[in-house]
Amino acid sequence: MMRTGSANRLVGRLAIALAAGAALAVAGCTSVPCGGGSSGGSSAPPDVGVGSYAKTAEGAEAYMRAYTETWNRHDAEAVARDFYAFGGDDAERLASVRKMFEGLEARGYDHSDIHAIKACMTGPDTAWAGMRFTRLKGDGDLLGPAVQGSSYDLEWRDGRGWRIMKLNGGDASAPLACPGS
Repeated sequence: MMRTGSANRLVGRLAIALAAGAALAVAGCTSVPCGGGSSGGSSAPPDVGVGSYAKTAEGAEAYMRAYTETWNRHDAEAVARDFYAFGGDDAERLASVRKMFEGLEARGYDHSDIHAIKACMTGPDTAWAGMRFTRLKGDGDLLGPAVQGSSYDLEWRDGRGWRIMKLNGGDASAPLACPGS
């Protein structure tokens, strides 16, 4: 039996919901927000400047929520300026982020649904953040696996606040756990 496009999207959304639930269960979560982590979905980041997030795990987590909101707007300039501190000078970083968005958009990318974010301090001026998300195309179909994972090494920069120093792939089936825990 052949399914229509809307039936395929419904099946895809059900797969996302099931996979997200499984990912949260693996992370030890029974609800969202999850044990120090939180959902990005519909909750907007605090209405403060990027450099105003506290130098705490909670501040790093709020900063990452702001990053996901900025990412979902496809705002390459803000991602390069306010979040990434890797990838060369300002012009090189912006060109790289634009190229990344162009590649994703060419494949139909629209936005990412965020299932969980967890952050923890790893030193006096450093933090780690982990995330579980689903990438969706404009038609609602999946772009890649139903649930994906990534982690981020953050550093506190005086006068600028948190900055992402390194972006790492992640195992979406592994628990969101702070390094060394």
